[in-house]
Order: sequence, then C-alpha cells, then structure tokens
Amino acid sequence: MDQLQGKLETEAYNPSYREGNAIYVQDVAFAYRLQGGVQFEVLKQISFSIPYGQVLGLVGRNASGKSTLLSILRGFLIPSSGVVQIGSTVVSTMGRLVNLPKVSLITQRADAGLAPTMTVFENYVLTLTDGAAGLKWAYSKHLKEQCRYHLRKAEMGLEDKINEQVRFLSGGQQQALSVLLAIEYPEAVLLLDEPTAALDAFAGKRVLDLAIAEMKARKGSIVLVSHRVRDIAERCERVLLLQGGEIETDMDNLDFHLTEEKLMLMME
Repeated sequence: MDQLQGKLETEAYNPSYREGNAIYVQDVAFAYRLQGGVQFEVLKQISFSIPYGQVLGLVGRNASGKSTLLSILRGFLIPSSGVVQIGSTVVSTMGRLVNLPKVSLITQRADAGLAPTMTVFENYVLTLTDGAAGLKWAYSKHLKEQCRYHLRKAEMGLEDKINEQVRFLSGGQQQALSVLLAIEYPEAVLLLDEPTAALDAFAGKRVLDLAIAEMKARKGSIVLVSHRVRDIAERCERVLLLQGGEIETDMDNLDFHLTEEKLMLMME
C-alpha cells in the first residue's frame, strides 16, 4: 500500500503544479453510474488552477457539475482521471484518492459539519482543536470570550446563544455558524456551495463579506458557488462557467466588470 501511494504521489507531483497555486486541477473527468450501468458524464477533462488569495466564482446551469467539482476538490468524490492538488497535497490522481486535503467545504445544508447536540461553544472548541484536545477547553473563560468576539462579527446574535445546542438554532443561524467556524479553521482554501441559501439578503451579505475578508487577510483562496448571481458578480475576481461538463468560459472579472445581467446571459 505504501509503495502504491508513493507511486501515485511521484507520478502526480510536479513543482509547477503548486507553485503559487492553492488549487491545481488537470484533465479531471467524472461520471455518475446510473441504473443499468449507464454512466452520466458530469465533468470532461477539465483543467484550471487558482493562485493563493483569489476569490473564484463557479457558475453554470443546474446539473452542470459545480457541486460535483467542489466534492472532488474536498476529496469526497474521486475523479476517474486527472490530477487534483490542494497546495502541496495531492488529493487524487490516476482514479485514486491519495490524501484528504485540509480544506473547509460549506454546503447549503445548514447543519452540515456541525455537531447538533453540542453547544455553539463546544462546536467552536472542536473546530479550533480539530477535535483532538477534548472538551476540557470548554471551561476556559478566555476561550469563551474569544468565541463570543468571533460570533459577534456576524451580527446575528449568535454570541448570546453560546451555551445553546446547535439543533435549537434557526436554519439561518446554523448556516452562519458553519461559515464562521470554517473561516476560523486555519487553512488556505475555503469551498462555499450556496453558503447563504438559508440566510436573508442582509445576513447573507454580511457573512459572505466576512468570509472573504478573513480569507483575504491570510492570503487564502475561496471557490464560491451561488444562485445569487449578484454575489458572484460583485465579489469574485474571476469566474469559471461550466457548461456541458467543460469549462466554457474562464473570465477575469477585474477586466470585464461583470454584472448580474451579463452573467445570466452567459449561462443561457
């Protein structure tokens, strides 16, 4: 097994893959197996890279492969071919999973990644310690104040619910908490799949702006999928349009100054 993993990492490794890149994807293909053994091809030999510090918007019609691509980047799905690399970590190659990357993925499921029967503060402690330190830290007054300060940034009253179990929060509060905990996790890549789906327009704007500001401060990269096309147009420096399993358009938004209307026309 060790020899196989070494072979996979050696064949996939190339310094140019990761030089200045938070994410590197080369010739990645993926298909879902349907009933009767029929395969539905979602991604067809796509390639792109994302430098550190960039906010990338991923757009496309329903079933264009956006969520599938994020799951591949996270290591939850394994492409049938191609190379996926996060920083210096080879995630998958030659149709095999090599490593699970240390990245955060926030989905439109409000409670995904949260421990619902634990308190807001206990979830915060588990995130900070990656689940390794145990909950003895939960008795730290200093850490509780740090948690309150962090939650206050969302302006949703979460700091007043620090001792409540997550399952008793509203869907919007759970979604905001997921994003807040993700940006507290000290990694360089954040994947956002409809992160504001359960939030109203004001709260969604606040949480998304906060996530971008925090990641930018540490030169982290974000991949954002959102049906709120205005969020993509206003906050992403670069936009990838997926169509028919391929990258139809790779556009620098700093040059093209995309609007919601332009993006909607692109996706027609």
